[in-house]
Amino acid sequence: MTLLELWGWACAAAGSMLAVPQFVRVLRAGTTAGLSLVLWQLSVAASIGWTVHGWRGGWWNMVAPNLISGILALLVLRLIRENRRLPLLRTYALGLTVGAVCVAFDVLLGPAAFGLAVLVPLLIGQLDQLRALLFDPDVTGVSFAFLVITLVLQGMWGSWAVWAGDTSAMITASAMSVGAVLNVVWFLLRRSGRVGPRLWRRARQHQA
Repeated sequence: MTLLELWGWACAAAGSMLAVPQFVRVLRAGTTAGLSLVLWQLSVAASIGWTVHGWRGGWWNMVAPNLISGILALLVLRLIRENRRLPLLRTYALGLTVGAVCVAFDVLLGPAAFGLAVLVPLLIGQLDQLRALLFDPDVTGVSFAFLVITLVLQGMWGSWAVWAGDTSAMITASAMSVGAVLNVVWFLLRRSGRVGPRLWRRARQHQA
């Protein structure tokens, strides 16, 4: 096994554990407060896209973690659905539909187009989680470990992508790193009480 393959499997091991801290956090806290429904719906979509992309490219280090992450994301969505009493279709339809679109881009238009296509839902998910951290009155359901691992993982996959010459992963990891940094920073600011609640109150007052 080459060094590239070893590093790829290291990325895979970290990636497969990405959703675990968030899943455990929700189970322990008993709430999904502060979690972005859109983020987890689009995480399912991205997992579908990357699983198929890895399978088509013969990169099993990409297939394994995304398959596991997709299953864990579905479990988090189930907890969100139960906690917020959401309809089945509203919970799962978006992720499955966008995932199918990403696969179509990969098959019909190639890896560069796929990289851009899968980046859109990932960034939307990241931005929606940032919105929740800024404006939701309660963020006790959010796992800081999940946010940190997300950031570290983007750096790992970015280095692997450069090494392996995978354009799709390069594009996605670079852009996702920015969103991951913002989420970590705002969570820390929110936990310290410096931002978030004040912004939420202002938004509510403006709406009133």
